[in-house]
Amino acid sequence: WSSDVCSSDLELADEDVAFWFEEQFRNRARDFRLRDGVVETLDALRARGLHLGIVSNIDDADLHHLIDLGGLRRHFDSLLSSEAAGSCKPDPRIYEIALERAGCAPGEALFVGDTVAQDVAGANRMGLRSVLLWHRDDRPPPEGEVRPHHVVRSIPDLLDRKSTRLNSSH
Repeated sequence: WSSDVCSSDLELADEDVAFWFEEQFRNRARDFRLRDGVVETLDALRARGLHLGIVSNIDDADLHHLIDLGGLRRHFDSLLSSEAAGSCKPDPRIYEIALERAGCAPGEALFVGDTVAQDVAGANRMGLRSVLLWHRDDRPPPEGEVRPHHVVRSIPDLLDRKSTRLNSSH
């Protein structure tokens, strides 16, 4: 975020930036809701012995705040922000670090995301199996050059998809 501010010729006082962050955290704490079935799905995936990680294009503070708001920390083996990786999806480096943390090869990993341009494109380029979480009812998933290997409409659908082969290989 800082680089965006610096490159835009926008000058903000430190107290303005601090106020903005505090306001964002307050609003998020007030409005945050997990999608239906998240905890149950994570429990089921954990029971299969899978390494579960998050790769996010947000900074460390935001990622940890969201994880704590959702009470999800115990469900994940690794958390990777773009800040920690020094890279953002779809750049290969963030996927490389995530794979290193998971201790697996790209073909052994399943990458679930909700954006085609960042999540699916980057995962596909790195050789991961991609799953697009498409929760919009007003239109179908976009069809274009970049296509996910699988599409699910809700988090629990990950458990129903035999084609995603969500079983531990480690």
